Amino acid sequence: MYTPLQPSNPSHRLYTPVAGYPAARGRPIAVLSRGELRRAVPALPVAFRREEGGVTMVALMGLTLDRNFFVQDGGRWLGSYVPAAFRGYPFGLASGPDGKYVVCVDENSGALRDGPGAKALFEDDGQPSGFLKQVINFLQQVQADQQATRAAGAVLDRHGLLEDWPIAVTAAEQRIPLNGFLRVSETALAALDPAVLAEVRDSGALDLAYGQIYASNNLSVLGRLAEAHAKAAEAERARLPSAEEMFAPEDISFNFD
Repeated sequence: MYTPLQPSNPSHRLYTPVAGYPAARGRPIAVLSRGELRRAVPALPVAFRREEGGVTMVALMGLTLDRNFFVQDGGRWLGSYVPAAFRGYPFGLASGPDGKYVVCVDENSGALRDGPGAKALFEDDGQPSGFLKQVINFLQQVQADQQATRAAGAVLDRHGLLEDWPIAVTAAEQRIPLNGFLRVSETALAALDPAVLAEVRDSGALDLAYGQIYASNNLSVLGRLAEAHAKAAEAERARLPSAEEMFAPEDISFNFD
């Protein structure tokens, strides 16, 4: 549960990093920003989708709503790039009652504790520590970049450059559909009037367009990861003794003497 960080709260005094990204295991979709494209495009499938605030750019990392295939059971990240939305965890920004943003933390993250490499979140006078200032700066940069990315996405949408994307990923010889996502229409992009193309370029939306197009080739990675996870789970089940083996008659004896 995310709650505002408070220097008066004893449990908000220390932060110890949690190994890997276990909290991302159940999050197969992450919002991406334009500043992440250079590293995200070679590593992750990228799409657009409509949300309440407009069009957002997202990374696709699973085939169901509750499983991120880029995270192993122990939290180890399997890809070459971790989205900023996960790297900022367990911290986040939320709009306060006065319209200003406040720093929040997930109290269920297991990171608000003392331990090896623990970082103080506040100074003795209650002011943010140097570490927390770095966290705040990172969160603010990510938020600003995401806002700029949504603005660029609106430009793509306004000029009819986004279309429904009928995604279907092959895994274990099955075609698994993913619904509700958008992609850039290469046909519409190629037909743009030069003046409109200049507007799209100057707004930064052209970077998003080409980034999404190039990253669409990574959809096959989802299928391969799905198969790898399924094989790992099958191997794990094979290592576990069956109920019959666990309770075989020769293994059980009762002594009433």
